[in-house]
Amino acid sequence: TDGARRLFRGVAPMLFGCSSDEISMLYFLLYVKAGHGIMNLCEIPNGAQHYRITHGATSVIDALVAELRELAASGIDFLD
Repeated sequence: TDGARRLFRGVAPMLFGCSSDEISMLYFLLYVKAGHGIMNLCEIPNGAQHYRITHGATSVIDALVAELRELAASGIDFLD
């Protein structure tokens, strides 16, 4: 229905961190069913949706790359 599609487009970014174009409606419905409903998935204190990486997941990788570059520049052989 149109209501289900609107709900999917609105909730997908919050639950999955992506647009509704990037996941299927079937996956969304299975996820919601497994999580015992949208409200349950969204409202559990300290649950999976409670914590976010402030600058996104790629910021973790960027920080690791910067640290590895520093080590390589200092002459430390970190691969052994």
